[in-house]
Amino acid sequence: TISYLGRIAAAGFPTDPPDLWSRVEELIRRLAERLAAQGGTGRAVQTHGDLHLGQIIMTEEGYAVLDLEGEPLAQGTEEIFYTTPLRDLAGLVRSFSYAGMAALLALRTARRLTPEADATARFLAERFAERAGETLFQLYLAEMARLAPGLLPPEARTIVDLLDLCRIERACYEILYEMAHRPAWTEIPLAGLRAILAQRAKMEVGN
Repeated sequence: TISYLGRIAAAGFPTDPPDLWSRVEELIRRLAERLAAQGGTGRAVQTHGDLHLGQIIMTEEGYAVLDLEGEPLAQGTEEIFYTTPLRDLAGLVRSFSYAGMAALLALRTARRLTPEADATARFLAERFAERAGETLFQLYLAEMARLAPGLLPPEARTIVDLLDLCRIERACYEILYEMAHRPAWTEIPLAGLRAILAQRAKMEVGN
């Protein structure tokens, strides 16, 4: 995660708000410290490495997962493949944001939206990503408890912290990817980072 942040910083990419990177780095530090103190972060297993909705196709027999080569920009992939399975879950959760925001960008391209219509469409895209991600998370926890008990951390708080760290890492990777290939889409992972920061701020107030 930190290596991705360093590569983003080296590229000099501007952000809104200007302190986004310092806030992300501080959250990473807090999460890493909490995880180290909690212990019991689950088992490392062989993972996909770049799992998102575009890597899953439906077949007559169910579904198939494509492209097991990991993240194109990743370094040291042999280490990335053996890690927490929550890393793959983070990729899927993040891709709901892509589905919603890509639809919004397509709508903006197809027609001129009023500020009110644009705000409503963005709200719906963000709400879709939030609800779809939470639904997947709950279903994932239930299935993992049934099929692979002991694979995830034993404490619910540890699972959330570890997943959020993986979501941050994935969003940072996405920023680097979009900077290199689709600059107009960079706002999608940036919005994802801002959403993670907002969610964590709410959690800390609640605690």
